[in-house]
Parts: sequence; C-alpha cells; structure tokens
Amino acid sequence: MCVWFPGHCGGGSVKQLESTVTVNEWEAAHMHCNYTTTDTNPNLFWYRQYPSKAPEYILWASTFSKPKYAEFAKERFSTNVSKAERTVTLNIIQVRVTDSAGYYCALSSTEAQISVSALQKPPCGVL
Repeated sequence: MCVWFPGHCGGGSVKQLESTVTVNEWEAAHMHCNYTTTDTNPNLFWYRQYPSKAPEYILWASTFSKPKYAEFAKERFSTNVSKAERTVTLNIIQVRVTDSAGYYCALSSTEAQISVSALQKPPCGVL
C-alpha cells in the first residue's frame, strides 16, 4: 500500500490543521486534516504513534463508503469526511491518558482501470 504523509507528491497531499490538541480526560478531542488529490474517491487513513513505537492503524475512510476501524477504535473513535471541503476529521470521545500519542492522517490514491483491475499510483513515501 502506498501511503502519503504530510507533504506533496504523486498528485495527492495531506495537511494536518492542528499541531497540538490538548483536552482534559473524559472530554472529546477533534483533529482535522485537509487533503488534495486528483482522485474522486480517495482513501483516507488515521494512525497514532506512541514514542519509540511503529505507527498504529486507527481507521480507513473514504467519500464513498462507511469507515473501517481497528478493533480498539470501534467504541470511542469516529471520523467525518467532507468531500466538498476536502477534510477528514478524527474524533475521540471520553479521552483517556492512554490516548496521548502522535496522530497522523494519510492519503492513498488508487485508480481503477477500465478492465476493472486496480492500479496503485507509484509510491513516493511508502509505509
């Protein structure tokens, strides 16, 4: 899978709008990400990363389907995708101390060919 992190390459980019989000325990947290792409149905992802650990998948979202969540994220995490505003939001309810981590949005562009097989765009940053 080719995943683009903040920056620009391959016709797609993402930009996180907040550098830091601070909330009290048991409150809700919201993180926003703008995306640009030539694809009409981009694949959008959220990951979290604890210090000295690999990024951990939270969810996949798109403009054409229901989100798919990691098992740990099904109860307290949600997302909203706005195709018009080109934003994807990560929402966490009842924030816990263990939610303290780095959160990253990502974009993966897949184009369908007429033959109905899928072709992924050449990677520039691969996760």
